[in-house]
Amino acid sequence: MTKTQTSLLESIIAPGALNSIAGLSGMLGEQITATSVTFDRVPIDEISERAGGPERTFTGVYLAYWGSATGHMTLLLDPAVTSRLLELLIGRAHAPGTPFDEIERSALGELGNIVGSSFLNSISDATGLLLRPSPPDVIVDMIGAVVDIVAADDLSDDMQVYLAEVRFASEALKVEGTFLVVPSSELVAAISQALVAAR
Repeated sequence: MTKTQTSLLESIIAPGALNSIAGLSGMLGEQITATSVTFDRVPIDEISERAGGPERTFTGVYLAYWGSATGHMTLLLDPAVTSRLLELLIGRAHAPGTPFDEIERSALGELGNIVGSSFLNSISDATGLLLRPSPPDVIVDMIGAVVDIVAADDLSDDMQVYLAEVRFASEALKVEGTFLVVPSSELVAAISQALVAAR
């Protein structure tokens, strides 16, 4: 993919990522600001490195989607951000080193649904693609294992995947962190085709 093509895709993906933060703000009832948004095609190992190393435990909220394109996207959250968001959503932080209970999984699933749907809706509005998300699935594992799971069907010959990285913060909620969104290559291809058709 050329730099021009990547920049064109970023012009669609970045607003989608910003819209996902707006969805999170609405869910929590407080303003959350996206401090930076980047989109690129990166080696799969780089995702783990950006997250602090492949053995660090992460939470993945996985959404499949269908319609104009089929595929999946995954929202990756580090433990500290996950715990703080749970505290804001259900009134208690997650106890480190313990499995998520049913209430926590449900809250994280709803968070993923809101954030993922906001992301997909923004892309739909910009491209005319019809994208319907599935119910979310919550995965907890070492970041290397989570990335391997979500990227298993998407790896190219050069072992690279697409990655949108959104840094966000809210002084009022005392939360800051990063969403790593891994859109499937099929979604990226559908966006590219829609952009070409619109010219």
